[in-house]
Amino acid sequence: MTSPSSISALVLDDEPSIRRMIEIALRNFGCQVETAANGREGLSILLRGSFDVVVVDLKMSEMDGVAFLTEALKICPCRSMP
Repeated sequence: MTSPSSISALVLDDEPSIRRMIEIALRNFGCQVETAANGREGLSILLRGSFDVVVVDLKMSEMDGVAFLTEALKICPCRSMP
């Protein structure tokens, strides 16, 4: 079993308060967390590293969650992202 401190998470949400709340909850669990305000920013972060968990808001401006996941699977085709 993976310990929480070794789990890395990427959180995408265009609402700063929601994004921060999820970040705090994951950090309190011991996860390493990076955040993005939209799908384009999330893709940029995804290109720099890998993540065990991606939490995505489906309705975001600039690039919504579905478009982000579609592009993310092109970048990381060997990983399954439920």
